[in-house]
Amino acid sequence: MQPICSASRRKRLMLALGGAATPRRCRKGNHMAIRVDPENNETRALFDLADFSGQHVLEIGCGDGRLTWLYAGRTAHVTAIDPFAESIARARENLPRELQGRVEFHHIAFEDFAATSEQSTFDMAILPWSLC
Repeated sequence: MQPICSASRRKRLMLALGGAATPRRCRKGNHMAIRVDPENNETRALFDLADFSGQHVLEIGCGDGRLTWLYAGRTAHVTAIDPFAESIARARENLPRELQGRVEFHHIAFEDFAATSEQSTFDMAILPWSLC
């Protein structure tokens, strides 16, 4: 598996992501809905880094699938994993109909996925939350 970007491209991505909004808590501990990345910086940076066309992608740390939806329509298949059951449940619940059969979510940590899965070949692996 080859790296998907050079150091200079990673630096541009980090600069682009710098303006992305993040969730915040209200005083009483309630979560306030904030539109994440209204300028589509993440999307542009992601597509600058890699061509997802027809690729088999392993997404490590997919969370609730928010980033998965942005690129999955361009892929042949996505295997998305995350160790947090609540995140995977939300991702499965919100899976767009047009991506069913193309995206599969697994509640599993990477170490366990690697140890228990059959040998698989992916065209690329992404770790989206490692970039934030």
